[in-house]
Amino acid sequence: LCWMLDAGCGDAWIKSEFKRFNKPIDYYGIDLGIGDEDLEYPDKVFSEMARVVAPGGRIFLSVPQSFALHQRPYDYHRFTKYILEKIRREK
Repeated sequence: LCWMLDAGCGDAWIKSEFKRFNKPIDYYGIDLGIGDEDLEYPDKVFSEMARVVAPGGRIFLSVPQSFALHQRPYDYHRFTKYILEKIRREK
C-alpha cells in the first residue's frame, strides 16, 4: 500500500494520475483553499515534508508555473526545476 499526502491538493485531480501504477493508494489530500499567510516561507514547508516522509519514501512535487494567480494575496512563489533541485540538495 502506498501512502500519499497531497499538500495543496485543490480538487485532488492528481489522485487519478497515480492509478496508472496499479497499486492501492492510501490518499490524503489537504488544501487550505483560502491561502495561509504562514506559507510565505517555503523552506519551512519543504523541511516539514522531509521530516514526515517515511524512510525510503519519496516526495513528488507538482508545481504550477503558468497557473493564474490564485488565493490572492497569498500567491507568493512560482518554483522552477532549478530552485526545487537546490532545495532538495540542501535538505
